[in-house]
Amino acid sequence: LNLDLGSMIANGETIDDIQPFSNLINHIHLSEPYLKPIKKRLIHKNLKMLDYKGYVSVEMATIDSLDKIKNILIYAKELIK
Repeated sequence: LNLDLGSMIANGETIDDIQPFSNLINHIHLSEPYLKPIKKRLIHKNLKMLDYKGYVSVEMATIDSLDKIKNILIYAKELIK
């Protein structure tokens, strides 16, 4: 199972909705609807509830600022510590 957080956000879903299936998750896409730049969200902090230890990727459209990309990657790293 690939967990796409952008789809979950677009559909108004929460980590509670996926928790019963968390043992099936093989990969998490940290994304926003329509692949917009990543925003800080409660759903991201709640990922820790899954006790997930696998791969997480940042999935978004082109961003024209290296500083924005760096900040998003720092944020993503903090989520999986």
